[in-house]
Amino acid sequence: MKVSPLVEPPSRLPFWHRWCCCSLAVAASMAAAASAEVVRLPAVMPATDVLPTPSYTAKGLDLAMRPEQHFDPTVRELDFTLPPPGVPLGQPEPVMVPPPWKTPPDARSGMFQKLHFDATWLASWGGNDFGVTTLETSVLLGIPIPSRSAPILATPGFAVHFFDGPRDLDVPPRLYDSYVQFIWRYLLTERLGMILGVTPGFYSDHVQGGDDALRISGLGVGMWSVTPTTKLMAGVAYLDRDDLKVLPAGGIFWEPHPDFVVELAVPRPKIARRVYWFGEWSEEKQDWLYVAGELGGGTWAVRRIDDEGDLLTYRDFRVALGLERRVLWGLDSHAEVGYVFGRKLSYARGGEQLRSAGTVMLRAGLVF
Repeated sequence: MKVSPLVEPPSRLPFWHRWCCCSLAVAASMAAAASAEVVRLPAVMPATDVLPTPSYTAKGLDLAMRPEQHFDPTVRELDFTLPPPGVPLGQPEPVMVPPPWKTPPDARSGMFQKLHFDATWLASWGGNDFGVTTLETSVLLGIPIPSRSAPILATPGFAVHFFDGPRDLDVPPRLYDSYVQFIWRYLLTERLGMILGVTPGFYSDHVQGGDDALRISGLGVGMWSVTPTTKLMAGVAYLDRDDLKVLPAGGIFWEPHPDFVVELAVPRPKIARRVYWFGEWSEEKQDWLYVAGELGGGTWAVRRIDDEGDLLTYRDFRVALGLERRVLWGLDSHAEVGYVFGRKLSYARGGEQLRSAGTVMLRAGLVF
């Protein structure tokens, strides 16, 4: 008698079913092998080879140009890389766009970038001389428009100028600046870039207002990287001041060594040298000694003692020796001592003018 088995043998699977099972098994084994060989890539280090960029306050009190090793940061971005050669069939060719502007190592990832505070004192020698004390604060913001790789830098700021004298000219005791600066930087190629800026502001004694207090200044320059250590910049700055409407902006930027920078630029030449006086040998904390020149002054709408409105313009030229402490992701500081000459006060309505002798300048500031 034949005994039937307890479990009947399975029927033979169709060919397509067996082929699918084998394919899935091979794919699973390949995925497991590949996942075992994944290696974490090293972190992308922030770029430090940065084209110089003008950092200016277009109202005319401080039109400066300096290499972007530390100042005026933008929103953090990864370094630009070109697409791999060769495009699969059936796909459109990639659009070759210019690389984004490289950001400094201390750029923050959010909109807030920097908080600035500066205090400047010009001494008065008595008599018909006059002194000026200026307190100024501003905030640097990175706005990802039109893109994160080419953001707009917005800097709202406020300053107050305290005048000590003179006796023979009715100058208001206080003058005020309220402004918002917008800067847009864009690289056309790896070596050619441009910078556009506009700064609407309200400059008055907070008594006289109107259209005379509203002033709009601007900047347009082109930048060309001749060599990795030499850059050229040429353009024009519109100051919207009664004494100076338009000023050329540009010069030569030479960095033969990471610890030595020469900026033969108008209107703020500067020579900076890193020093190691306090044992700061790391890249996270640096000390720099520099010599710089600048154009000072501005135009304000004021109310005179006869209750009539007028425009007051002040102009001077400054040369300063300074020491700067740069702290990556920390609190920066700088201190300067300088000489101010070519000082002049003038009114637009009556034509009164007052020239003053040279004086001493002291300046200190913090940047967070």
